[in-house]
Amino acid sequence: MRPLLLLLVLVAPAAAQMPARHPLLAQCFSNETGVRRWYHALQPAEQDSFEALYAAYSDLVRRHSDKNGDNWSHGWRGNFWTHYVNDTNAHGSIGGLFQTASSWGDSRTKLQQEALPEAQRAYARARQAAADAPGSAVLANSEKSTRQRLADLQEMASQQAGTCSDCAVDVKYAVSNVVQPHFSIETEIKTLGGILGGILGDSGSHMYAKACLKSTENCIILDPWKRGYPELATVAEQSRGASAANSCFSVNKPVQ
Repeated sequence: MRPLLLLLVLVAPAAAQMPARHPLLAQCFSNETGVRRWYHALQPAEQDSFEALYAAYSDLVRRHSDKNGDNWSHGWRGNFWTHYVNDTNAHGSIGGLFQTASSWGDSRTKLQQEALPEAQRAYARARQAAADAPGSAVLANSEKSTRQRLADLQEMASQQAGTCSDCAVDVKYAVSNVVQPHFSIETEIKTLGGILGGILGDSGSHMYAKACLKSTENCIILDPWKRGYPELATVAEQSRGASAANSCFSVNKPVQ
């Protein structure tokens, strides 16, 4: 074999196995062989795109999990504790056992980055309009309603978050903002089957985000819910359930 051809043959497999540049991905690959194989099957441009997605994902999870940041809980205790704390804060220690607090039904990230700023702008416009026409009952009512809307959203933003749907929708929102051509980002719901699933209803469901190659629909799961870490899991592992799946940090904590 010609020396140059031999060199190319040797270099190609080595290049395909180059370690990830993101330190958490490198740790993930040492822990979870399925995720590592999935990544190394990608083309170099796809690997670059995925690392950009993962950087946004891990940054989101870090900010949510920061005790001084976004008041984010997670895991089974997160689901239970999030609802319990919010309900009792809104309705009292007794009333909260029977009444459910209002919650933002879409995304905590969108609440903070879109809904709250827009409510603040709407209230500023209504307040100015009412000041310019002090005799207008219509404008006074508009100021009152926009002020209440802003107060409601501010109260929701102060509540704990951390149910699986909070995590899934926020991951999709944050990662979808990474401009790249190779992946689509979706959310998916896995529901328990059988009698138990029928009894539990929505409580027997789990929601997560996934990144899928547009060319092949080959997917990887992005699910921080169980431990509050930027986890990755293969589709096969995720099918075992969030608590049973082998994933990036199911054996140790992230290095950063």
